[in-house]
Amino acid sequence: MDKNLKSYYTEIDTKDPIIKSALKFAYKAHLNQFRKSGEPYISHCVEVYKILKNWGVENRNLLVASLLHDVIEDSHVNKGLIKERFGSEVYKLVESVTQIKFGEYNERDSNTLKKIMHNSLLDPNVSILKLADRIHNLSTLQYMPADKREKKAKESLEVYAKLAESLGLWIIKTEIEDLSFKYLSFERYSQVKTTIDNDERLSKDEVEKWIKKIKIILFEKKIRGEVNIKKSGYFHAYQKLKQYSVRGISSNENYRKINDIVSYRVIVKSAEECYKTLYAIHRELGDLVDYDRFDEFIGGNKRINGYEALQTTINTNFGSIEIAIVTEGMENFNNWGYLYNLKKGIKHPNYNLKLLFTPEYDLIFLPENARAIDFAYAVNNKLGDNSINVEIDGKIKELDYILENADVIKVITGDRKKELDEYLSTICLPTTKNLIQKKLINNERLKSIAEGENILENHLSPRGIFNLRDIAENVMCEIIYALGCENTDELYYRVANGYLNIEKLDNLLNEYGITKNNLKWVSIKIKGYDKSGVLKIITDVISKYNGNILKIIYQRKNKDKDGDYFYLRIVVENIKPDEMENFRNDLEKKTSPLELEIA
Repeated sequence: MDKNLKSYYTEIDTKDPIIKSALKFAYKAHLNQFRKSGEPYISHCVEVYKILKNWGVENRNLLVASLLHDVIEDSHVNKGLIKERFGSEVYKLVESVTQIKFGEYNERDSNTLKKIMHNSLLDPNVSILKLADRIHNLSTLQYMPADKREKKAKESLEVYAKLAESLGLWIIKTEIEDLSFKYLSFERYSQVKTTIDNDERLSKDEVEKWIKKIKIILFEKKIRGEVNIKKSGYFHAYQKLKQYSVRGISSNENYRKINDIVSYRVIVKSAEECYKTLYAIHRELGDLVDYDRFDEFIGGNKRINGYEALQTTINTNFGSIEIAIVTEGMENFNNWGYLYNLKKGIKHPNYNLKLLFTPEYDLIFLPENARAIDFAYAVNNKLGDNSINVEIDGKIKELDYILENADVIKVITGDRKKELDEYLSTICLPTTKNLIQKKLINNERLKSIAEGENILENHLSPRGIFNLRDIAENVMCEIIYALGCENTDELYYRVANGYLNIEKLDNLLNEYGITKNNLKWVSIKIKGYDKSGVLKIITDVISKYNGNILKIIYQRKNKDKDGDYFYLRIVVENIKPDEMENFRNDLEKKTSPLELEIA
């Protein structure tokens, strides 16, 4: 036996005759072939095999295919021989993996992408094999020319990391992202890596302190569980920083707000104990809990890729930390997704996923029953709210169109003829339905607020005001507080829905002297057709009567058949009562309003 071949037998460490036969077959096929690093090409095949074994893969066909995955492309071996020697399943895996060659194309051709991704998603094992292949290629990327390094790294981030995410492979996704990040921007990678590696939240003392604290809580509540930590990936942290910077938060505060720089994984026996543990942590840590950053991903609320956990955020002296509460099965699945199910012999519906593209070829993963409206909301909520239809392959499709795998979708926005709630009767994802329902609730709330304003306008005008917002802010805040409301919008909402006694509001207004006799100012409401200089005309009239403008509120600008019109509410002081009639006449004469009313 060849001495080199014997050493590879030792590396794969198996007695399985089929796997050993595959190694021998690949060794002969790649004889005298070398990688850019100078290593024999067969070493790459062996490393891909070892990566799969480290991931816990036991599927023989997948392991055999890992050794043979480059035989078709890089040797003169007859494809039929693979099928004859190792069976049709191995052959399908090898052939499908061979087709996934993004880097061969100067431009991303949608038909090619469709073919590639269709093959990989039909059998997740194809994706698993290609991910292992890509991981090893990334680990040896330093031997490639700079332009190819960047291209491979970019491709890995845009495609393979997202492919790993769609399969629930968090550990693999993180590894691909960090390896790619290093080659795409070494300077930024180094900065983020140094910052995280030296973060006080990850110091030995701090980690031990919080593990001890969580274990004491578990012990006191008689909950049996383990506490581990998960460190953030460098690229993941970098992405979070970019998100925060858009929101205009200072960079130092940015970083401190990233709660999963360190994630404490509390592993308990059951979903019931997850909730029990969460309650105990919230009760014990009280003021440290950031209740605005709590996520429930259990049961019907799990993520599309199947991720499950209860996640809460704790504010510490060094920044935010995450505590995630899971069962052992949840955590194994969260880390290893499809591979965990493969090992357990579970066929999970979450992997009947469709891979879809934006026009810029960003990848979006959605369940197989996803519709066009689901895609629009998956890109972002605003796009979903304003979507009217989509364009696929130059054809316009309705929002309830069932998407095909690898569709390239352009979302078209505009004035929707069909109401959002009509889409709730068609099949769309629970997440989409939830977003639509929230939008509808918000729309109804806005309608109620407008209705409450209209109700009170007639009621308030005898007091010399049209709107509660005309009252001095400090006075209005006290009135709102006394009525048990958070803001003026809530007050109007309550009025519209009969939740607030107007008599109580009247009594408070009387207490604060908001009556026509006591007010030293008047409210003016003007509606008229818009024209150049109209606001100056109005202010000139007010100045003529020595009026002092306290507030100008531009309410809305609508359009009718004759053109645009303005709608203003103005609060003015110092106009003498005996000049009020002349003041009104001048306003009417100068502005020719459609409506003019003085409270």
